[in-house]
Amino acid sequence: MNSPLEKVFTLPELQGHIVHYLDRGSLVLCTRVSAQWHRLFNPHLWRKVLFRVPRDFSRQGYLVQTLDLHMGDIPQDQRNHIRQHCSCLRTVHLHFQQLAPQGLKHLFDPIQHNGFVGEHIVELEIHVAEFSVIPLILPWLTHVRRKGYLVSLQRFMLGNGQLLGESQQIEVEDVLRFLQVFPKTRMLSFGRIPIGESRQISAQEAEWEKWGWRENDEDVEQEDYADKEQPDQRAQEQEQEQTVESGSVEAPLTSPLYDLDIYPRTISVLSRLLRRAPGLNRLCIRKAKDPQILSVIQESCPRLTNFRYVGNGRKDLIEFDWQTFLPHYPFTDALFFEDALITDRTVHAIAESCFRTLQHLTLSYGTMVTTNSLIEILRSCTALEWLQCTTDSVSGDLFSHANSWTCCGSLRVLKLFGVQLQGLEENEAFRVRIRQLPRLEMLSVKGSGFRIESLLNEEDLSISPSSSFSPSNGSSGVSFEWSPSETTAVVFGARHCYRHLGVITMPKFERGVITLPHLKALLEAMPHVAYINFLDGYDEEAREWLRVHRPNLDMGVVVW
Repeated sequence: MNSPLEKVFTLPELQGHIVHYLDRGSLVLCTRVSAQWHRLFNPHLWRKVLFRVPRDFSRQGYLVQTLDLHMGDIPQDQRNHIRQHCSCLRTVHLHFQQLAPQGLKHLFDPIQHNGFVGEHIVELEIHVAEFSVIPLILPWLTHVRRKGYLVSLQRFMLGNGQLLGESQQIEVEDVLRFLQVFPKTRMLSFGRIPIGESRQISAQEAEWEKWGWRENDEDVEQEDYADKEQPDQRAQEQEQEQTVESGSVEAPLTSPLYDLDIYPRTISVLSRLLRRAPGLNRLCIRKAKDPQILSVIQESCPRLTNFRYVGNGRKDLIEFDWQTFLPHYPFTDALFFEDALITDRTVHAIAESCFRTLQHLTLSYGTMVTTNSLIEILRSCTALEWLQCTTDSVSGDLFSHANSWTCCGSLRVLKLFGVQLQGLEENEAFRVRIRQLPRLEMLSVKGSGFRIESLLNEEDLSISPSSSFSPSNGSSGVSFEWSPSETTAVVFGARHCYRHLGVITMPKFERGVITLPHLKALLEAMPHVAYINFLDGYDEEAREWLRVHRPNLDMGVVVW
C-alpha cells in the first residue's frame, strides 16, 4: 500500500512544480530511486531533446515537446523516425548546413503523423547556412498551413549564415502572405536575410510550378496568383482593404505581431510590413540606410517599448535623427544600437525621454559619446539594469563619488570598453562605486590604468590564507585566516562585497600580476563567480592553485 508521501508525489500539480526546479542530472537520479519514481520522472527526461539524438523515439517520442537539432548530422531514416514518433512537439529548432528543395518538402510534408507540422507547434526556427533554399521556405510553409497544418504556430525564425549579395533576398509578398495565413503569429525574425520586392516572376515561382504546390489548391491559386493579374501590388492591397468589411478576405489585414526582426531593402518594404503590425512592441531593424525609416516607424508603431538598430558595419555609419524619434517613445525599456553613429545629443535625448522606464541600453560600435553623457544616463535612468558602451575613451570621472548613480540598486550588468583610469585615487573610486551595486552580476571592462586596488582594499588583502571558506559552486574549498586584530565585520564585508557577481572580465593590472593572496581575496569576495578573466595576468603560484583547487572555474583563456 502506498504511503501518504508516495500518494502526494503522484499528484500531477505537485510533480510539475517539483520538476520545474530540477536539472536533467537531478531528474536522472530521481528515476533511479525506485520503480514508482522511475514511472513518475522518466517522462520528464524526454520533454527536451537538445543536440544529442536518442536512437529510438518509438516508445517515448510522444513526450518530446522541445527539439533542437543539427540536422546535418542526422541521416534521412532517423529524420523520418523523429517526425513519425514526435507527435506532440511545441518548440522546434532545426539547423542545416544545406537543405535541398525536395528535402524541405519531405521534412514539412503536410500529411498526418508528421510531427514537424503538428497542431501543437508554437515555435519554429529553421536555420540554413546555404541560401539557395531560403526563398522557398515561406511559400512552402504557407502551402502547408492552407492544407490544415501548423495551426498553432505563433513564433517563426528564419536564419542564414552566408554573406548575401544584392540579388539574394526573400520577397515581401511571401512575408505578407505568411502573416495572412498564420493569423496567430506573434514573433517573426529573419535576422540578416534581406527582404525585398520585385514585380517579375522569380525563379522560386518557377520552382513552385515545377513542384505543383498550387495546382490542386483553389484558394491558394486564387490569392497567390493575384499578383500576375494585377501588376501593381499596392492596388491589390487597396482592393483588399475595400473588401475586408464584406468578409471576402480570408484573414485580417492586421496581425497580432508583437516582435519583428527584419532587414528591409527599401523603405517601401518596411512600410508595407509595419502597416500589418500596428501593435508591434519589439522591433529590430538591420542595415537600413534611409533616414526616413524613423518617420515610418513613428507613424506605424506607436506602442514600441523595445527598439534595436544594427547598421551595416563601422565603415558605413549613418547618422539618424534620433533626437526627434526618441521623445515619441517615453515608455521605452530597451534600446540597442550597433554600428550606428551615436553622439552626445542622442544620449541626451535618451536620458531626457526614457529616464523613467529604460532598463537596457547598449551602445555598441560607432559610439562617439563622452564620459559626461554616460554620467547623465546613470544619473537619470533610475530603473537601468544593463549598460553596455563601446567608445574610444571613458575617464575615471565616471566613477567619482561626486557623480551620483541613481540606478545603483537596479544595475545588474555593466560592460564598458575604453575605460582609462589615472592613478591610485581613480582606482579606489572605481572599487567604491562597483561595491555600491548590490545586484551586479556581470562586470566586463576593457581599458588601461587598472591596479589591484580597483577591486580590493587593504582590509581585503589583510585576510591571510587559513580561514574556512566553502565556495557555493561546489568546487574545492579554500582556506583563509585572519589576524586576531581583524573584526568579524571586516571579514563579512570582504566576503560579500561582490556577492552576486558571476562573470568578471578585466584588463591586466598595470603594476604587477595577480598573486595567490590577491586571487584568494578576490574569490572570497565573489562567492558565486563562475567566469573570471584577467587576460592571463596571474603569477605561477596562482595558476597552479587554480588548476588544483578550482578546476571548474571558467578562466576565459588557457592559463595552464
